[in-house]
Amino acid sequence: MQERQAQYDIAMSGSAYQRGTADMQKAGLNPAMMYGASGSGASSGSVTGNSAAKYQDKKMADAQINNLNKTGTAALMNATANSFKALKLR
Repeated sequence: MQERQAQYDIAMSGSAYQRGTADMQKAGLNPAMMYGASGSGASSGSVTGNSAAKYQDKKMADAQINNLNKTGTAALMNATANSFKALKLR
């Protein structure tokens, strides 16, 4: 029984990255984010959770940058419009 368990453990650890990659793809995540991770062994929950958190952080940062760009564009458009209004008043 111990030998079967050892063979199973070897088979599972030998395919840890493949299983982790497949799990990330199913979740819609980029498997390249696994770089440096320790596979899907005992610590897989924290590795996957950490990768998911990094992914969410990046999505949030991208959304904030997009919002700032839109806000900046709107402010520039308002400033330009006010400049034209000021010119018309002269």
